[in-house]
Amino acid sequence: MTRKGKIISLVVMSFLPQLCCYGCNPASKAETPINSEPHVTVNVEIDTLIPDEGGYIFTWDDNDFSLGLATIELDIMNQLQDEIITSEPYNVQALKNGAWTDIPLGLAFDLPGLKIAPGSTRVFQCDLHPENYDYIPGEYRILKEISVYKKQYTISIRFKLCE
Repeated sequence: MTRKGKIISLVVMSFLPQLCCYGCNPASKAETPINSEPHVTVNVEIDTLIPDEGGYIFTWDDNDFSLGLATIELDIMNQLQDEIITSEPYNVQALKNGAWTDIPLGLAFDLPGLKIAPGSTRVFQCDLHPENYDYIPGEYRILKEISVYKKQYTISIRFKLCE
């Protein structure tokens, strides 16, 4: 075999495993990229106060992250014409047997009212505290309460943890 033939064979052999596995997912569905960072940012744009069928004014649920995820940063953008009032607390829940269950993380928060003026953004750190809970692959969500004109609303950030 010529030198050129050996190089081509080597290149083909190095890519062969990737070529063979292409389309191996069920129904040839492309894999969703998984963020392997311990910290991710979610942009939460509040532009309506009309709840969806689950009762949430904002739902974000097209996310796959690695099990090593420790923090989700919520960048809450107020696109309303009214001020949003919120505070630091949030809940983390896991989907178990078709029902959402609170994850007992033993979190403590200060409860001052935090304002988000129209057209502005406020950042909230939602620590998942993997040292306090043994996360397994599955579906999870963060729930955060806000209020506008003293009426309560809930934001839902739904995500999957994968290996």
